Amino acid sequence: MMARHSLRKTSVVILSMLLAACATHRRTDTQQHPGTEPAPTTSHDKPRDVAYQGTPWVVNLSSPHRPAKGLYNRHIALWSSHGRYYNQEKDKWLWQRPNLFCTNEDLFTQTIVTPYLIPMLERAGANVFTPRERDWQPHEVVVDNDSRTPSVYTERQGRQRWQKADEPGFASLDSLCADGVNPFRIGTARMAKATDEPECDITYQPLLPQSGQYAVYVSYAPHHHNVPDAQYTVYHQGRATTFSVNQQMGAGTWVYLGTFSFDKGCSERNRVVLTNKSRHRGVVTADAVRFGGGMGNVVRGGPDVWRRHAIMPSGLEPPTVSICPKAAPTTTRRTSIPVPI
Repeated sequence: MMARHSLRKTSVVILSMLLAACATHRRTDTQQHPGTEPAPTTSHDKPRDVAYQGTPWVVNLSSPHRPAKGLYNRHIALWSSHGRYYNQEKDKWLWQRPNLFCTNEDLFTQTIVTPYLIPMLERAGANVFTPRERDWQPHEVVVDNDSRTPSVYTERQGRQRWQKADEPGFASLDSLCADGVNPFRIGTARMAKATDEPECDITYQPLLPQSGQYAVYVSYAPHHHNVPDAQYTVYHQGRATTFSVNQQMGAGTWVYLGTFSFDKGCSERNRVVLTNKSRHRGVVTADAVRFGGGMGNVVRGGPDVWRRHAIMPSGLEPPTVSICPKAAPTTTRRTSIPVPI
């Protein structure tokens, strides 16, 4: 009993010392040591106005409440925590931080940042970009004009027509991606001239393995005439949520729209539709749409190492690893919208 009490007391002391040590390094630039003259002010020390004055990256047009102040139009890059990394020397996946007092920073921090901090910042008006995956959904489905998946990709043509974009786009031709390969540079993308009213659209309809919550990400190709208000509508269990996406930034990566409830299977009740509607002159570009965070698919040390060290949530089986999947190609439909004479 005495030993347990002594251990608890020692732990508290060590934690206090760590916190105190961290605090000593948080001295601001305005603090001066006693007896010293203030450092001369240079042009680099003057505060700069870094407020972004352009069109926000993503706006939920269906939301009944949109902040006009607070963090509105602030764009924040936020890491949820450290995590697993592939150690080349040991040829295996390891945690970046060691276990400390029965807690692992790589796991503990993200349980606060992902479900609480990020939504709080977004509800205050900020656009939060997370370099690490924010969605804990183990399944991932990508719908794209180039990818081989059993999902449905449909183009509807009207007065304006979808055509191949000038810049390359996303392609996921294999279930595993080799290290160093950028999938946003090995495929193609689509583009159409923007108009005041929608005259053509693209539908991304995934084949989902199970019902649940899925994050939705869109991507688009860079173009010097991209519009700042491309409209995406997410249909989730029959309900529609429309977003305006500024395609003048963030091309060639995954752009987060939101997390929604979807049904199992492939249904028109669960899809994403992009139109060429815009209030601006220019083009709308279209590339892949991703549903769910997945478990990662970059090969480190070969498929056997990837399979052996992949972390799976409790109760789930490891995903099938195949360099050349036998899935049927994405169903691509190109139809025409009747044009009145």
